[in-house]
Amino acid sequence: NAGGAVTSRNNDKFDDLLGVAFGNDTFVAVGKSGRVSANAGDLENDWQFPNIGFTNNLTGIAFGNGVFVAVGGYSTNETALQTVGIFTSANGTNWTRTFTAPAVTNATTAEIGYVTDVAFGDGKFVAVSPAGVALVSTNGTDWTTFTSPGLLTLSRVSYAGDRFVATGLAIAYSLDGEKWFRVILNAPEQPLNAAASDGKLYLAVGSVPSLVVTTNQLEWTAATL
Repeated sequence: NAGGAVTSRNNDKFDDLLGVAFGNDTFVAVGKSGRVSANAGDLENDWQFPNIGFTNNLTGIAFGNGVFVAVGGYSTNETALQTVGIFTSANGTNWTRTFTAPAVTNATTAEIGYVTDVAFGDGKFVAVSPAGVALVSTNGTDWTTFTSPGLLTLSRVSYAGDRFVATGLAIAYSLDGEKWFRVILNAPEQPLNAAASDGKLYLAVGSVPSLVVTTNQLEWTAATL
């Protein structure tokens, strides 16, 4: 809250949340089994839990150009229909599905996969798949697919500094979301989950815990937490 206190809200509808974004004075969180939690008021009480008609996992969300974009598709339930879903909403409660496919396909290797994360920057949304696929859109509705070997095994994406940074078992960056450049890390391969930048220094962090740092996006150095 404004006083700096942290309050825990115990509600089973908050279980297994995997991503959160803020926009239009609203917090929106997404998670497993298509969970969506939205709040445009009192964070202790005014939560809404819309059913968007999607039972697979929503693993990423971003806000930009006046809309939220949520992505996902994979389910650990073997009997569930595995399908890629991309959804948009202006307010976090009313959602429209704008992309439907059984999977996304790498045009070079024919590898298939799911869309696992999305970021917004430089006026566009960029979603990624560890199959080596990026999807780019300016409005969250019309998507163009790009194949890139640099994205293979990378499941998370952030907009850091002036570029998109994809992370996973390596790091790749892109200025436009279409062409990706993979970086060889001078560190043991560990899953890296997110990246951020202050415009000069770039950081990527993982869950081992691990942290790598660079000033030029080419030479990353491991740091000890």
